[in-house]
Amino acid sequence: ISEAFSPLLGVEMAFNCGLELRLTYNRDRMIALMVSSGVVNQTIGRDVEAGVSVILWKKWRLSSDVSIRKNYVSLCDVVSNSSQVSSGERYFSMRFKTDYNLSRSLLLGVSLSAVNHSYMLPQIPSRFTTTAAFHIKYDIGR
Repeated sequence: ISEAFSPLLGVEMAFNCGLELRLTYNRDRMIALMVSSGVVNQTIGRDVEAGVSVILWKKWRLSSDVSIRKNYVSLCDVVSNSSQVSSGERYFSMRFKTDYNLSRSLLLGVSLSAVNHSYMLPQIPSRFTTTAAFHIKYDIGR
């Protein structure tokens, strides 16, 4: 069984000056029953994301997002009626993106992302990843 509410709650505001603000709260859950061992495996995830965008000179768009996510896996033994958290992780990510319209049909952009993964089990070390991308979009339909 799988369920996802993305977003469960969300607020987006756009202002006349070209500023946009976003705030969302997401939840998801997956439940699996292992019939052979009588164990229910449940994965629960929650995340909060906040973002801001601004459009300058009607051609240049800057946006930034911050996201915090926590998910954990719990095992429940149906026979002995006991449960325990077996694993989980926390994410903290920051994204920055800029787009510039060179013409009506040509857009150039750069994005940068940084993610910190920290695990709930102390045996697994945290890791930090960064990505950068450059993109060109050409719209044929215009």
